[in-house]
Amino acid sequence: MHTVTRIREPISKRIMRNAAYSAVGRLWLIGTNLLLAPLLLSYLGQDRFGVWVLYWSLLQYCLLLDMGLGSSLVKYFSEFEAKGDVQSINRVLASTITVYIVVGVALVLVLWPLVAWLSSFFSIPQDLRQEAAVTFQVGLVAFFLMNLVSIFDGLLKGFQRMDVVNRTLIAVSVPNLLGSYIVLRLGWGLFGLVMVVVIVYTLQLVLFVLQARRVCPGLAWNRRDVRFETLRLLFGYGARLQISKLANLVSYQTDKILLGFFMPLRYVTFYDLGSKVSYVTHELPHVMFGALFPAASALSGNADHTRLWTMYERGTKYLFLFSIPALIGIWLTAHLVLQAWLGHVSSDVHLAVMLLSAGYWAVVSVGMATTVGAGIGWVKPLMRTSLIQSGLNLLLSLALIIPFGYVGVLVGTTAALILSNGYLLALFCRDFNRPLRDHVRLAGRIFLLNIPPVSVSLPAVLLLSGWVEGGGRGVAFVALLGCVMLYGLVYLATIRLAGVLDRGDRDLLGDHLPLVHALIRKSG
Repeated sequence: MHTVTRIREPISKRIMRNAAYSAVGRLWLIGTNLLLAPLLLSYLGQDRFGVWVLYWSLLQYCLLLDMGLGSSLVKYFSEFEAKGDVQSINRVLASTITVYIVVGVALVLVLWPLVAWLSSFFSIPQDLRQEAAVTFQVGLVAFFLMNLVSIFDGLLKGFQRMDVVNRTLIAVSVPNLLGSYIVLRLGWGLFGLVMVVVIVYTLQLVLFVLQARRVCPGLAWNRRDVRFETLRLLFGYGARLQISKLANLVSYQTDKILLGFFMPLRYVTFYDLGSKVSYVTHELPHVMFGALFPAASALSGNADHTRLWTMYERGTKYLFLFSIPALIGIWLTAHLVLQAWLGHVSSDVHLAVMLLSAGYWAVVSVGMATTVGAGIGWVKPLMRTSLIQSGLNLLLSLALIIPFGYVGVLVGTTAALILSNGYLLALFCRDFNRPLRDHVRLAGRIFLLNIPPVSVSLPAVLLLSGWVEGGGRGVAFVALLGCVMLYGLVYLATIRLAGVLDRGDRDLLGDHLPLVHALIRKSG
């Protein structure tokens, strides 16, 4: 039997390395997505941009058709790599590729002739329907490629090679940006964009396959390795994760589809642009959660409850110290962000930023509870809360879109996220005997810490807003940068004066973040 031989490095070093690469990858992809959005909007216009948003939202639902197979890949590739069992790795690889090819080809053949009819249910203008149908049809090929890419992505992550994954993602983002710009300049519209997507995913698949063979030299796809028992193992684990995956899709994608059904297509564009800005506060903290999850699992496995809850408490404090000023900062400077990003401020997009950012922060604020909970096996309450969140979101959005339209969808989603995650926190504190009042008191204390920077920054924001109104994106960016620096300096000074950080924080973070030393008072 083939075995994988690899020199083991300390788990702490692997966690820090993977967290660093994940952070760089996330920041890069967030940046490229934000850069691409105004480019697409300027060439496509609001309606075509809305079609493009609908395509990606519907594609996320198509990816659920693997019935959880892809969700289990990282776990089992990691498990078999740890044992050095290349034969089992090849069985997972061959079985998954076979299923994805069969299902993918069948889905493309079935849906291709139905796309035009299905797209007629959306509020797509008559003159765009043919173009939209062709985009969705060619997009089915991209769906097929994305499934194949996910197999090798899972293998590389299972081998804990986040460096390879993120370097590849950064590499393919360059032809994606350049290709998108070229086809838009040539006037190829949505068809050109979807062809770029197909080419980029083909390139990503080739790179992932080459990297996977280098990381695992014994890797091979042989039809004799296709095993029913392997598929049953993968489906058995992954199917349970599909519930959370579906719940997240309902929370973050379904609103766009509802707007596509009930409202003019431009409101899909407004919602998507607002959610892109708001989602930054949701995405960045997940780098920390990804690094802490294996640590929580290890501490739980060793029954080291003291260190586990210390990690939870300090992690929650760091999370609030980062996420609360990010939320308040977005509220203060949303108009500057939109002016610098899009070149203009739409009241509909601005409203989406203000409301959705509050809902996304509610999700982030319980991030340590979900991370520690998952690490110690508290899975059923997490799944139940995901179902409540998605069900409440769908119910409220449907109930409010008819009388209140676009605003109703925004309010429904925000309310669902706040209520369901508040319920999750109450459940977590009850089940693990953690005082809910301590969590609320800490959040309140960090919110109060932001009063001085808000008091100083708000007059500056109001003063600069008049100056920015007559300027372009460059002027807005300079004003935004100045406001962020002013807010940050006052906030850091307030942290030091309030004595929020102590010697424990210095011992924990001082080697990695030298700034922490300057934020701790001598008496702390």
